[in-house]
Amino acid sequence: MKRPWAALILGLLVGFGLAWLIRSEKAGSIRDRVSAGGLERLMRDKGGSRSLDFSEAPSLAELESLMGQARDRASKARLTLAIYKLNAEQIYGVMNELREKIDSGRSDRNTYNLQTQLIGVWMELNAESALGWIDSMASMNIRQNLYSTALSALAESKPHEALAYLSNIPGDISRSRVEQSLMWSLAQSDPDVAFEFYQSNPDVSENTRMNFLSSIASQKIDQVIPELEKMGDAVERSSWAARNIFQSWAAQDIEAVKAYIDSTESEVLKMAAIEAAAGQLAKKDPAAAIAMAQSLGAKDQAKGMQAVYSTWMDREPEAALASLAGIDNSRLRDKICEEIVDHINWQNPKGAVAVIAVMEDGSAKNDAIRQMRYSVRQQPFDEQEALIRQLPEADRGPFLAGMASEMVRRDVERGTQVYLEMSEKDRAGNDGQQFLGELSRIDPDRAFELANELPNAAAKNSAISSIVNNLSNSSPETAAAYLEQLKGGQKDQAITSLARNWAEKDSDAALKWAQGLSGDQRVQAMASVSAQQAEHSPTEASKVFESALASAPEGMAGKLQGSAQRIAENYAKEDGAAAAQWALSLGQESVAKGAVSSTVQVWAQKDLVAASEWTNALDDGPIRDSAVQPIVKRLQNEEPAAAIEWAASMADEGSRKNTIRSALSNWYSNDPEAARRGLDNAGLDQKTHDEMLKVFE
Repeated sequence: MKRPWAALILGLLVGFGLAWLIRSEKAGSIRDRVSAGGLERLMRDKGGSRSLDFSEAPSLAELESLMGQARDRASKARLTLAIYKLNAEQIYGVMNELREKIDSGRSDRNTYNLQTQLIGVWMELNAESALGWIDSMASMNIRQNLYSTALSALAESKPHEALAYLSNIPGDISRSRVEQSLMWSLAQSDPDVAFEFYQSNPDVSENTRMNFLSSIASQKIDQVIPELEKMGDAVERSSWAARNIFQSWAAQDIEAVKAYIDSTESEVLKMAAIEAAAGQLAKKDPAAAIAMAQSLGAKDQAKGMQAVYSTWMDREPEAALASLAGIDNSRLRDKICEEIVDHINWQNPKGAVAVIAVMEDGSAKNDAIRQMRYSVRQQPFDEQEALIRQLPEADRGPFLAGMASEMVRRDVERGTQVYLEMSEKDRAGNDGQQFLGELSRIDPDRAFELANELPNAAAKNSAISSIVNNLSNSSPETAAAYLEQLKGGQKDQAITSLARNWAEKDSDAALKWAQGLSGDQRVQAMASVSAQQAEHSPTEASKVFESALASAPEGMAGKLQGSAQRIAENYAKEDGAAAAQWALSLGQESVAKGAVSSTVQVWAQKDLVAASEWTNALDDGPIRDSAVQPIVKRLQNEEPAAAIEWAASMADEGSRKNTIRSALSNWYSNDPEAARRGLDNAGLDQKTHDEMLKVFE
């Protein structure tokens, strides 16, 4: 029969052992601590699910299994013990196996985590071989991370040796990143050595310096404050670090911090000290903290009061809110409240919402609401709604607008009710349209009904367009049924979107629908369907487009250029010559120019000679010019002189000069001297030659 008290004692021993293993910072290497204690014996659970065989070194598979299970302290300790059964030679073998997994693309997050754990142990056993292995890794990012980890791990037991290796890291490794990791590790293991290193390395980045001072403040505050004062503008850029430093100081000696507030000339440091002192005092005596904040000058009062109330809100929210509401000066109260919301809205959104409720209407309250909008949305859904309901009804609008779209996915009726609570302006805006788009996927009839209830004609048309566009992906037949409710340009855009999305799913059904339309809409829809068809059947798509173009009313051809170009691109991938002849046959110049240009662009990548010969045979004019431009782009990097010659053959003066200028500029950026010679030898007329000289200025 098992004895409960025995299990309890064993559990306590394991817990104390783990705390000693994980938290001890100055007792030498982890290996020494493991060998010195009885933790191995405590971790053995014979016959249980947590058993671990320590009789021989674990394999990679066993280590990976332990890494995958390392979620709590006990499982992490088992992994640590397993790794410390390996000697340097065995770690070398396991690391090579991990490298093979990475190189073959079979790695995952556990692969890199295990690599990091192993390199730290290897550094204790044989730092030279560990660093040599790191240098052999092909990936600079992996080497960067491993160097930071390796020297930081070594610093825990051999700080001076770690610093010696720092001076020899390769040039492609970011020294500042290694220094930052090393400083933090030294701060935990040997603050004296850490501070010596800090002072002897004035070139360390300001971010690293601020991080270091923050991490060591609780141990060396007398040395940290003078260093902080030397940082100048860096303090303002890293104000969070300054706040952490003063919070450490206030926890040790609040009177000293209060004296510092009166003596410092730095506004940034003064603000950080005020927040720290007021917040620390508020933990024990909020009334005394408020009195201290009130004793500050008018400029500093709000910041001090914010620190007091932010801390007080965490501990006694009702008392803090009652005190806030009792501040007679409404302007001061709202300024304090705005500061509080800014400070606590992410970690304590419930408290922040309650603070907003005691503010008066005005810009400060509006700013506070804006700050809250995104933090509220990050809360679990039911909590989000509960928070919003705590606000006065007049202040709920911005929150309701964001909540309706999320709520409708879970509960149509609740989501719709929230939408109807929104102001008329919000329902007509982007948030309202987003809600209707979500609703249309679930209940399109209801979505269109609500859209038609919007009083503003432009907002109604925009909402219906948004719904049609959403439905065109999920239910094109339904979207088509609602198209007639749209008017003007938004209807044209919706037809184009619907045609392409429908054709992507079912081109035959989409074409049948398009052919059933009339006038401009029929032409636009057929052209859009053909553009999508070209992805898989450019020959068939070209025939559909020809039919659309033939029936296009006068003046509409320009709207079809995009579809013609898309067909030409896909056609040219299959047969450049056939695509070129098709593009040329389109007749209408505005359409043919774009199609020819797209064809030659693709064709020249596959067969530059054939594309060039075809282009050269064209008559001078806009069509040939449109074919020349992609050839110039194709040549300008490899044969810039030939590119200039082609550009100079263009008929239109404006296009010719612009194309020459572009090719010449590209050439000049790669080889200035050759570009100058090329311009002189290009055979340009004197006027054009002189204009092109401006490229070199």
